[in-house]
Amino acid sequence: MQALTAGGSPNRDRVRGDAWTRRGAGIVLLAAVVIVLAVAAGVRERVVPGDPTALPVPAAPQEGDCIQENPLAIADLFPVTGPLPALRNSGCAGRRFGEVVSVGAGQADGVEVPMVAVEQCFRQAFAYLGLPALPPVLDLPTGPAVAVQTALIGPDDRQRAAGQDWAACVVLLPIAIDADETITVDHSLRGAWDRPEDSRLFSVCLHVVSTMMAGANCSVPHRFELISFRLGDPAQPAEAAESECLRDVVEAIGSSAALDRGELSVVVVPARPDPKGDRLIIGADAVTADTGYVNHCLIEPADAAKRLTGSVRRLMDAPLPLN
Repeated sequence: MQALTAGGSPNRDRVRGDAWTRRGAGIVLLAAVVIVLAVAAGVRERVVPGDPTALPVPAAPQEGDCIQENPLAIADLFPVTGPLPALRNSGCAGRRFGEVVSVGAGQADGVEVPMVAVEQCFRQAFAYLGLPALPPVLDLPTGPAVAVQTALIGPDDRQRAAGQDWAACVVLLPIAIDADETITVDHSLRGAWDRPEDSRLFSVCLHVVSTMMAGANCSVPHRFELISFRLGDPAQPAEAAESECLRDVVEAIGSSAALDRGELSVVVVPARPDPKGDRLIIGADAVTADTGYVNHCLIEPADAAKRLTGSVRRLMDAPLPLN
């Protein structure tokens, strides 16, 4: 339905607007033609000496090179078979979406990308960032909860045509599901976990715990932050699991001040993979004696009306990011 406006019928006003639009478009088109003709006349007799040459083919990347292309621009960043996707990269000192961690042998077209290469890249990225080593069993994580995005990339069409054959492991800054814009930084990510502000880039935040669905960073308002994982023990009382979580929270923040002020609450949520599908079994049903499970340690604002607006990692005694 279209609402009436002062001045009469909406249909008559629309026709009048269409006429002015057509007349304006004609004026703009005529002006554009005149400009083009004038420019063409001015440059017709000007000839630039020399032979046209193509830009040189970029060399293969090296460890520490910057990823300068938004990974969201790649339709399939994680192909099952080769060729690997290409992301523009080079040595740089400016803003970047991620960095090259290592460079190895290439991936043949049509051949399945080996899972061992994917897992090796993930572990190399952890070492590059300065994170604790991953546990042997990847489906039952332990240690700090982090969001680390890795990918394997390869030569672009010009590099392939020039005979380049390589695969690079890259670590990318987290891509938040609901963030307003893609994150970039203007400095190296090497050793990021040891720098308080950079370590927050890889924190994991949640809106709800019922599905453990996470945005990839904490830059938008959220209810929970996932702090750590610990292997569950069905014989362990709930109080002991909460005490372990409390210690992890204090270690992650670097202080107990926010807890002492009563601004944060600690939450322990057990979860395990569902053997029947690609999801998690969460809550009391996850606690079994014959199947391993993980206790997820989380924090949330004690005031149910408030939301966290940033990560709490390494905040020490500073005020919490709350609204």
